[in-house]
Amino acid sequence: MAQVQKKKLHIILYSKTSLVILTIVAIFFIYKVWGIVGKSEEALQNKNIVQSQAKQLEARANELNNEINSLKTNQGVEDKIREKFRVVKDGEGLVVITDQKPEDAQTNTPPTTPTQDDSGGFWGFLKKIF
Repeated sequence: MAQVQKKKLHIILYSKTSLVILTIVAIFFIYKVWGIVGKSEEALQNKNIVQSQAKQLEARANELNNEINSLKTNQGVEDKIREKFRVVKDGEGLVVITDQKPEDAQTNTPPTTPTQDDSGGFWGFLKKIF
């Protein structure tokens, strides 16, 4: 009797229908695992992006804290006012140095004014004739 039940189970498990069903289930699981792997890679990339942004924010917070600490002193306040509004104390002078490209230097030259001999008009015409 046990052998008959074993044989029936063997026939059912190794039938073409059950093999097709098991293959479909296996393909379904492989598909789902593949999706999980893709999501895990995306999550890892997002994690790296967030970590780099966190580092940038920490650096910015440190800069702001340093600036706040410098503004707590008189020298820091004076430096910030000088930087922002370009003011000087009595007896000091302010020099502003700007970079100018050679191309800009040529275009910023003032136009030449015509001399009296180069001026046109009726009298210039008569002078050229005589």
